[in-house]
Formats: sequence, C-alpha cells, structure tokens
Amino acid sequence: MIGDHRNDVIAGAGAGLPCIFAAWGYGTPAMAEGATAVAARPEELAELLPALLARPRTGLGGAALGHRLA
Repeated sequence: MIGDHRNDVIAGAGAGLPCIFAAWGYGTPAMAEGATAVAARPEELAELLPALLARPRTGLGGAALGHRLA
C-alpha cells in the first residue's frame, strides 16, 4: 500500500499490507505514524518496494497474501 494520508496507513494495516507513506503528498508528517516506511520522493519507491514485497504478509482471514501488485 502506498498512500499520503493517515487513512491510507490505517487501510493498509487493516488489509495486512505494509504501507509506504508518500511524504510528497498532501498529508502531514504526523500522518505517517504506523507506516512501514516513508518515501520522501517517488524515486525512493524503487528501493523500498522490493524489500517490502519480499516479506511474508498475512491479511484477510490470516491467509498468506501473494506478491502481486494490482
């Protein structure tokens, strides 16, 4: 999950997904609390995404989620 608002961070956590807070968006830095990582610029996603996608995750019903981007 990538988002720039506290609601995005909460939604990612609720879905069992790691969340990258997009600090270049309209949210304040305080809204990043609880995010797995913070990206200051879009270019940083190239470094952050592979590590996050490689981590095992659980979500809905406790089932392991795939490593797909939809």
